[in-house]
Amino acid sequence: MNLLESTIRWTDNLKRVVQDYPSCVRSSNWKEIVRLANSGQLEAAKTLAVKGEVNPDVYRRNVMARRMRIERVALFQRIMRGEQALRGILGLFTEKVTGAVHDKAHSPSNAKRLYEVLHTESVYMRQSMRVWFNALIRDSARMGFKHAGEAVTAMVKPAHEAWRDKSPIIFKCLMKNVDQEAVWLAEKLLFEAKLSYSLNVGLTKGAKAKYKANVAADRTAKIYTAITKNNMEGLKPSDKIWDLTTQAEKDLKSIIANGIGNGDNPAVIARKIQKYVAPGKASDLGVSAARGLYRSPYRNAMRLARTEMNRTYAKATAQFGKDKAWIKGMMITLSPQHDEDDLCNSYAGQVVSSDKFAELVPFHPHCMCYGTYVIDPKYLGEEE
Repeated sequence: MNLLESTIRWTDNLKRVVQDYPSCVRSSNWKEIVRLANSGQLEAAKTLAVKGEVNPDVYRRNVMARRMRIERVALFQRIMRGEQALRGILGLFTEKVTGAVHDKAHSPSNAKRLYEVLHTESVYMRQSMRVWFNALIRDSARMGFKHAGEAVTAMVKPAHEAWRDKSPIIFKCLMKNVDQEAVWLAEKLLFEAKLSYSLNVGLTKGAKAKYKANVAADRTAKIYTAITKNNMEGLKPSDKIWDLTTQAEKDLKSIIANGIGNGDNPAVIARKIQKYVAPGKASDLGVSAARGLYRSPYRNAMRLARTEMNRTYAKATAQFGKDKAWIKGMMITLSPQHDEDDLCNSYAGQVVSSDKFAELVPFHPHCMCYGTYVIDPKYLGEEE
């Protein structure tokens, strides 16, 4: 079912359902789940989504997707810290340029000197942004491997204490006529126990939280190199940074020239520069944006960072699963932040190979979809 065939309103309720039961987007009940969630019937929508978990394979995917989502919180925290660092870089640039404007923009004869200061500070900004971007990519590669290992380990690591605590509830639910919710809870607990205790020896040996240090370092370095060489548009991210900083310098030069030509007070010109550099406030300054880009250098930089960080993270998680026979593939899972119909919807819930996943994700700029490992049933003592 192609989810792009119908318009979906991504309310908070619908996001919650998909967040907990990501496989429901491929369920035959999907349209009804959407209707219930968007009409305020959250619990009814969840109940219907749970019905799709009768299939153990579907339930495994939902459990793993939740594990992966929990681990990915650290990635979003890293993005937030990256935003703060970018604000610092742009803030310093603005301070230097506006300081020169206050000193020299009172006279047209100083325009050349102002442009020289602008160019010098643009070069410093570009260098700082490259260092900033490369640090984000390195961290994303490391996180991808680390989070993948931690999510899988949480699924397969024996938890004897937890099993002893839960077993009375499980047997009570199974042996007595109790309500449906309790039976569902029992089934979930049994499944968790099965992952812990009934796994093939090859799986338990392979379910390590970390690679050996030298292997992890080597694979992280390869992914980092691949990302920093090319992005989805065939350009190096460093080229994209060059483009956006060059455009910013050009726009600011125009703002300064127009201000001086109009006889504006230096303080007025300085405020326009601050407005241009500040996040999302450049639209009314008479500057135009290239196709597919924003007018704001801040927004363009974060667009590049978010997209390439998730690309790096996706490649790392795909690489983690690639060498493991017990991982059958990766399910493409919508980000909890997903809020509109786009290409992601048509792929959501599909299971693809690790290589294919690494090629597909991200689907578009700002895409934060992720992969969920699909465990081969034979390693759980189950038939296909």
